[in-house]
Amino acid sequence: MTAGTIPARALVLLGVLTLVWGFNWIVVAVALRDFGPWSFRAISLGIAVVTMYAISRWRGESLFVPKGVRLRLFYAGAFNIAIWNVSTAYTVMLIPSGHAAVIAFSMPLWAALIGFLFLGERMGLRHLVALGFGVAGVALLMAEDFVLFASAPLGLFLGILAANVWAIGTFVQKRTQWNMPMVALLFWQMLCGLVPIALGAAILE
Repeated sequence: MTAGTIPARALVLLGVLTLVWGFNWIVVAVALRDFGPWSFRAISLGIAVVTMYAISRWRGESLFVPKGVRLRLFYAGAFNIAIWNVSTAYTVMLIPSGHAAVIAFSMPLWAALIGFLFLGERMGLRHLVALGFGVAGVALLMAEDFVLFASAPLGLFLGILAANVWAIGTFVQKRTQWNMPMVALLFWQMLCGLVPIALGAAILE
């Protein structure tokens, strides 16, 4: 394998992940017919937290969180898990799941803008061209349904909110030296997101 070549196994895994993640939006839309959004997300995250804990124990890894990253871990859990999960659940309830997925996955566009405007990241010609193509692609996919979004503006707003909080959470993730196992990081992020969602389910549903 030469430098810069992507392994075939990585491409296969990426394809599988894309299919699973895309199908997930359909599953969520169906599940929300019988569950409230807060309860559904609480159940899903509860299963995920238990799974991450079991994997960590099985691998013999520590769940200790270094003191210097605890606040950042809370931020990552809030943006990547709590706000993301609740906002996407409501988005799927308000607009078709396919459109919700496209809006939420516009995250790289918002990440580029946030990085440029607030974090001092540079955007060269290549980045601007890619950003332009991304915006055009999303607009073309949504062009036929602008009337739908006009009738359900909250769904559009929550989808864009989800994309933005995912972008912010990604910056927190990338700009932190966690010094802890990935499974432990996932466990604590999901737990930080689970607690407020479970409280929301208990109070609102």
